[in-house]
Amino acid sequence: MKAAFKYFFLWLILQVIGAIILALPAYCVSMVAGGAVSDFESVGSDPWFMSVIFLGSELLPLFFFLKMKYARLNFKYDYDFGDLFSNKKLYLCVAVTCVGCMLLNTALAEYTSAYDWETDVLKEIGSMGNNPIGALCICLIGPILEEVVFRGAILRRLLETSWKPWVAILVSAIIFAIAHGNLVQGGAALVLGCAMGCVYYYTRSLWPCIFIHVLNNTTSTVLSWTLAGTPYEDTGAIPIGANVILALAGVVLIYFAVQKIAKMTQNRTPLPPPIELPPMPNYVEEPTHPVE
Repeated sequence: MKAAFKYFFLWLILQVIGAIILALPAYCVSMVAGGAVSDFESVGSDPWFMSVIFLGSELLPLFFFLKMKYARLNFKYDYDFGDLFSNKKLYLCVAVTCVGCMLLNTALAEYTSAYDWETDVLKEIGSMGNNPIGALCICLIGPILEEVVFRGAILRRLLETSWKPWVAILVSAIIFAIAHGNLVQGGAALVLGCAMGCVYYYTRSLWPCIFIHVLNNTTSTVLSWTLAGTPYEDTGAIPIGANVILALAGVVLIYFAVQKIAKMTQNRTPLPPPIELPPMPNYVEEPTHPVE
């Protein structure tokens, strides 16, 4: 448990350091380009400036966690799953999980105005998605970083303890939800964290989790672009009954997709470690001398 919290706080510290490293050059560029940043209070009013800072806060911890081998981005599985398993079936289930997450996010997005400060935070995040750097952070780099930290490092260490797997998955999902810093995103992150935690537990691979996370964030970003300027951009456009149905449908899809993955991987056995062959002898031809 201590290692899990160590990774969490290390992630937070590295995010701050990474943001500071790029803050000064981003500020200079913004001033030269005539951006909206003129003092500290106006930082949040320039999406480009915020996006560059966000980029620094993601790249530094991602590089550090991979460099220190706190998590592994390995394309190969550490298990033999047997005849029931196939990559096509796995990623089909992952796609269904993504659909469930999108339905859940759509239902919860209706209540973003519950607290003014949350609305401001979500608006800043949404504004960053309107420029290439911000979209890259939200849709690709951010999901990879969060999966490396929360599944590849934190959940992996929790699963190595004596805790039951479902407890480790739930704890990591709660930490993941808290990291989002607001109730609206936190609620969706809790369900998403549990789903991706189960997928990681059954496959021991980060790539299916990254696929879910990237597709979920990308769909949310594209949806925000599509709904901009329409009546559905504002909260309250969808009746509460429809939201309940969307949320339940999302949870059901996630549940059955995860159960299918569990069934496909139920016969998993660890692969033996690679055999290290002894080094080849270095034969050196000795010079031949004429017989005297």
